[in-house]
Amino acid sequence: MRSTFVKYAPWTLLLIIVVLASKGAYMYPHDPLAQTVGSIAGHEWQYNIWRTLGMADALADGMPGRWLSSYSHHWGYPLFEYTSPFPYTLSSVLLLLGFDAHSALNMVWLLTFAGAGVAMFWAMRPIFGIWSALAAATCYILAPYHLVDIFVRTNLVETSAFLFPPFVIRGLWEAQHDRLKGVLYGSIGIALLPLSHMLSTYLIGLSLIVFCGVYFLLLPLREKLPFAIGALLIATVGLGLSSFFWWPALADISAIKGMDAMTGGFYSYTKHFVYPHQLISSKFEYGASEPGPVDYMSFSLSLERVILAGAAVALAVFALLRGLLHRDTRNEPRAELAAKQQRARLVISAAITAACASFLTLAISEPLWKLLPGIEAAQFPWRFLFPASFYLAICAGAVPVLAGQLSPKFRWLTPLLGGLVVLAILHLQWQAARAGSYGTVEPGEIAQLKSGELGVWTTNQLEFMPVGTEIPYKEARREATVTLYDSFFTPQPARVSLAEIENGRAKVLLQPGAAGTLVINQHWHPAWRASADGEPLATRPFEQHPFAPIAVDLPEGVQELEVVFGYSTSGRWGLWLSLLAFAVVVAWAVSTQRGGLLRNAVVPLGYLCTLLVFYWLTGTPRTASKEDLFASVHTTIAAEDYANPVNMHSEWNAKGNFIIPSSGVAVEFAEVQHNSHISLSLDSNDSFMLWLLNNDELVTSDFLHGRNVGGMFTYTLMFNKNTMDTGFDKLVLVPVAGDGAFSLGHVVAHSQHPVPEDHKRVQLSAGIPTVRAEDYELYKANRTEWDDPSNATMKETGLLVDFGKPVTGDRIDLSLDWNDFYLVGFVRGEEFVGFATARKAAGTNLKGLARRNLAIPDNVKELGFDKVRIVPTWGDGYYSLGHIRIAGLRDAPAGPVQPVSEP
Repeated sequence: MRSTFVKYAPWTLLLIIVVLASKGAYMYPHDPLAQTVGSIAGHEWQYNIWRTLGMADALADGMPGRWLSSYSHHWGYPLFEYTSPFPYTLSSVLLLLGFDAHSALNMVWLLTFAGAGVAMFWAMRPIFGIWSALAAATCYILAPYHLVDIFVRTNLVETSAFLFPPFVIRGLWEAQHDRLKGVLYGSIGIALLPLSHMLSTYLIGLSLIVFCGVYFLLLPLREKLPFAIGALLIATVGLGLSSFFWWPALADISAIKGMDAMTGGFYSYTKHFVYPHQLISSKFEYGASEPGPVDYMSFSLSLERVILAGAAVALAVFALLRGLLHRDTRNEPRAELAAKQQRARLVISAAITAACASFLTLAISEPLWKLLPGIEAAQFPWRFLFPASFYLAICAGAVPVLAGQLSPKFRWLTPLLGGLVVLAILHLQWQAARAGSYGTVEPGEIAQLKSGELGVWTTNQLEFMPVGTEIPYKEARREATVTLYDSFFTPQPARVSLAEIENGRAKVLLQPGAAGTLVINQHWHPAWRASADGEPLATRPFEQHPFAPIAVDLPEGVQELEVVFGYSTSGRWGLWLSLLAFAVVVAWAVSTQRGGLLRNAVVPLGYLCTLLVFYWLTGTPRTASKEDLFASVHTTIAAEDYANPVNMHSEWNAKGNFIIPSSGVAVEFAEVQHNSHISLSLDSNDSFMLWLLNNDELVTSDFLHGRNVGGMFTYTLMFNKNTMDTGFDKLVLVPVAGDGAFSLGHVVAHSQHPVPEDHKRVQLSAGIPTVRAEDYELYKANRTEWDDPSNATMKETGLLVDFGKPVTGDRIDLSLDWNDFYLVGFVRGEEFVGFATARKAAGTNLKGLARRNLAIPDNVKELGFDKVRIVPTWGDGYYSLGHIRIAGLRDAPAGPVQPVSEP
């Protein structure tokens, strides 16, 4: 009975403390009748709701949320490529399990807030004992800055980061006695910090460097090397385990607006230094940080914690000197004396580290801010209150055990002081541990979010917007998913059979044809990777568009393309480092027969491993080559056996129907068919890929969507001239979606079409409206009506301006509709020789035409051009050209044309 009480009593006390301290995190308002739940309404409370919804949508799509396609008015945003995913993974999983968004978020608030106290107790118990561990946990969970983070700022990522520094200290302590155990505990803390909050990782990392440095100096000479090795292993393994997240984020930081957006204006650190009196102020408000001495939120470490930390330092110094001078210690067991010395060193190191962190919150530290690399990203110097609060909690919690170890006669002081510290902190911070207000996002607002009407970036300065893109606005919400241009930049919508965009993935099925450029309407980022028919392709920004969407240059004959938000070349190294770190940890544990340690850490290691595998599998596009697609089809039937049409809505398994295996079927024709169309009936609730082949060479393909009309459905497929001219002798069907029961009723070719005797070459300019340059030489003034009768209006296919002979010049002057973007291509013969971009005219209150004066590329000046291709790439659908003139117009030199790649 006594042993059971001793075992569970500390955790019972901790539970009571946590329940009392966390009342503001679970006593949120709710209305059972209206079925509404409120959430803590601080500075970023709606961001947390939206991020949870965004992550949940991504997980439902089978993607990790590194790219959220619904953000930025459906142009996409790399939120969780740079924002730490840990707390939102938890809340989104709860959301997917059936909880509403507020309830899921409130559970994560409670878990992370209370979990910080539990983690501190777990870390300090083997170091200080039960009562000091309870005191440290109470000081930590109710630290003013911790309360500010949850109840004022509602910064979920930073609040969740409070969970993990205790793991690092416990690991450093354990590594002195059991290196593997210490490295495992400490590296878990290091690994999960960046997955919780990247900025806190930097701040805690700086503080750990100070802490380890001071602790190293205080150690006896024989203990220095083992401690240094343990600390380096913890840092290396921990950073390695999570490098799959932080490495790509840092490697690709230059691809986003980043530091310039994060550190300008209000967010400059120079405006947010703390004044010394604020560090011990008892004021607790729910406002914001403002430049100057008047702020409306707490920047306090709390006077009582500072006093307790001072007492702890005095007791630690006394214990250290007493041990060094061997006064009254000759009769103490060596192990007990060593433990006292270690505690004293730890407290002194923590106190010095807390003082250094506090110093960095003050204006006097500004010269140091200018020296530390990347520290300006912290934005607010008062963020160093996080590490300061952590180390102060360690010091304050140490007072009971340090007082009790003064003498065997004073051991009774440990539980007494421990209880008093707990009660005092609970009493003093009780009122502050609550929200200033609660809010509810209505279902209508959530619907708005999911439809993209709110835009939603959830970062104050849009710092993760890719470089080179303008900020989309509501009226610019993405409509079409993709645009396929041929080599002369004429849109080819008929060649796109299927286009789907999910969170970090796009899939496009195409009719085979000539080479071209596919533009996918998501902001470009170097992490986008493409695969076409089993071959990797490069992606690039389509610079002739205001929102810089993804462009993929397609070779001839491509029929399937997948684009995935994966990893840039440098970012992929993070995946390999994580894999290596996991291998090292497992191999070390197995080789020392310590597999039980891995079982003890199965939850955090399992989470890290699951994320690594998830990121790895979803970061690479995968498409099958044509050969692989057709190789899986082993079943062949004759078309003549299924030439009798079946009725619409007839049973899918009616007599005479062919049951298609999941691998697909090939339908062979007795001779090559040159028909205008075919009809075929298929089970209506299934979807199929269809290919037409001639002598096993692909002619064309299509995607047949399921219609869900009950029974069989008859499709009629019309062919273009190229397909009719080439002909086909085989039709391949492969089911790609459905209920697993697939069938074919009939397949019939119609309207025999003879093979033409000659295949006349179609010029690139065929079908494009063409005007003569000399007819549009007259300058048009700005604000001329866009549809003036003398203008050349155009549609999405654009215009071709013919100069009649090869010319060259220095600049090109055009008047175009002011609010549109245009690609301007220079053509000689039938080849592009260069490109320029006519962007939307700058200014406000504009209308009608606006002049653009563009430099002609140097290579175009040398080669010359005889036509100019003008293609609108973004705008309101009303496009026109007023005039076009070449400055420095002269005849172009004769010579062969060297085509250039598409822009």
